[in-house]
Amino acid sequence: MHFLKRKSRTEIAQYLKVRSRSVNIWVSKYLNAELGSLVEKRRSGRPIALTDAQLKQLKSHISQAEKYPDGGRLHTIDIQRYITNHFDVHFKISNVYRLLHQLNFFWITSRSKHAKQPEEHQDAFKKLPAGNNP
Repeated sequence: MHFLKRKSRTEIAQYLKVRSRSVNIWVSKYLNAELGSLVEKRRSGRPIALTDAQLKQLKSHISQAEKYPDGGRLHTIDIQRYITNHFDVHFKISNVYRLLHQLNFFWITSRSKHAKQPEEHQDAFKKLPAGNNP
């Protein structure tokens, strides 16, 4: 798109935050009608160390935690320990996040709610003016 808008290859590289050499390769392929080669291919990498059955068990464990009376808050260290204890496989924390994404879990949390906190107190708090100044 940038090339068709007559941007220089240097400008394109700066805009996309890539090397000029990469832009030169892409433009050459485009000009030679090799558009199929511009499609990003699946990247190879180390295969996951868990079987499909183990992944299913892990997903079930995480899903069940949501139903615990205390809210089922799991931390990555908890999931890392579960994997190590049940499957005898060690994952780095960064790979636990990657694994959670692969299992369609998203690491978004909200503030926890105390089990004995009255609902009317929460409603009153929500009605406070912006900045929570009464």
